[in-house]
Amino acid sequence: MKTKTRKYASAFVGACCFTLAGPVAAQDPISPPRVLEIPDEAPVVEAQQRAEPFTMSVRILGQNRELWAGDLAMSASNRAQVRIDVQDSDIGCPVENDRFAERRNAVEFQVRRGYGRNSARYTVETNWTRPTASCAEQGSLATGFEVQVELDKGETRVIEGDGGLRVELTRR
Repeated sequence: MKTKTRKYASAFVGACCFTLAGPVAAQDPISPPRVLEIPDEAPVVEAQQRAEPFTMSVRILGQNRELWAGDLAMSASNRAQVRIDVQDSDIGCPVENDRFAERRNAVEFQVRRGYGRNSARYTVETNWTRPTASCAEQGSLATGFEVQVELDKGETRVIEGDGGLRVELTRR
């Protein structure tokens, strides 16, 4: 019984090999890769890629308290970011409760060229984490936004978010 099975299996495998070998041999030769011609003239460069570097003045406020302010050097192809984490004491807490007298404010800010062909469009992302309340035992509140703004040279834009978060941008 084993001999018959081997004969049939060998015949089947042999038939498959001949079937596969036939069409492969009959195929057209492999065509060479195409060579693309590049025009002699320089490609068109978008306005934002030709733009000169500049300074963007940034002021970040939280509930009318300045969290960070400064100038950031920008160009059309880079981004600028600021990350700060401030811990200090809440002087409004009673001395006997000094375990919870610490307050923490964290700010993350990023500005980068926005989408589209407009060289004055920027994406601004800001997040702010702060204590829940004065002398709070634990917990924190967070707010933030990501928006696109148009900001030409000399213009100022103000972006307001929840919880008193405010960002002022001036392109110099």
